[in-house]
Amino acid sequence: MIKVFIGIGVLFFIGVLFFLKKKNPIKEINNQFNWETEKESLKTELLRILINNPDLNYLVIDFNNYYIQFMGFKKSKEIFCECVSNEFLNEKAKLNTVKIDNILKLNFVKPNEKDKEGNISPNYSKYYKADQISDFNEIYLDLIYLMTKVYGIKNDEIIKVRFD
Repeated sequence: MIKVFIGIGVLFFIGVLFFLKKKNPIKEINNQFNWETEKESLKTELLRILINNPDLNYLVIDFNNYYIQFMGFKKSKEIFCECVSNEFLNEKAKLNTVKIDNILKLNFVKPNEKDKEGNISPNYSKYYKADQISDFNEIYLDLIYLMTKVYGIKNDEIIKVRFD
């Protein structure tokens, strides 16, 4: 139950940071990657962040009008992921049925429905195991799938990676 309240609090904090675009907290680390030319560097950095930060406060991948965010739980060896839903997108950026189906194929919980922990998020959400290298690789592959098949990242886009 504590994990639920912590999760809700952290996700609320991340949402406020994202929407208000405040200055970076002192501990926050920012990196940028060009999708066309720095895919391997992005992969290396994301895996490093996920593996080396089991108590990850947040990891936000931000590109174009979209974001995907993660939070780590050291005790349960899990990573929580949220990807933006239509609730937070302008009309031009909204997801169609095919894109929504692509999210659901990855076993994400629909917005405003309870997940296995009883949490309700306005975004698509999913818990991942996070105790083996294969788990982190699955997270990374799902992230790339979301970026390409759902959110349609373009080759020349800059991906912003923020974490604490």
